[in-house]
Amino acid sequence: MGKTNKLEANEVLRVFGPFPSICNRLSGTYDFDASKGRLRVVYSEMFDGLGKQLAAKDGSTQRVVDLTVKYAGPRVLVAASGPSVLVFEKIPSIREELVRLRVLNPEPEPDAESKTK
Repeated sequence: MGKTNKLEANEVLRVFGPFPSICNRLSGTYDFDASKGRLRVVYSEMFDGLGKQLAAKDGSTQRVVDLTVKYAGPRVLVAASGPSVLVFEKIPSIREELVRLRVLNPEPEPDAESKTK
């Protein structure tokens, strides 16, 4: 495969009912082989919203995800994992999206505090 790169991801789990959403933070590496359209993601650190380290389903500290890239454009990535198809869309601001999903508290604007005094 090609060059290995660092990766950080936010996994937002939206729970049914009156429960808060959960944001897991994942980090690791990815490797893309353009000639085969293969993307391999290796998560080596996984933390839940409270900062507790998570293990993969098999109990290991790593989780490997192999994807076949079907389309890659400036705003969208479409990939397959077995029979499942995943669509990733670029968003303007990860921070704003996490606030919208209610897994990150909005911080007041720097000027807002001085205006209230």
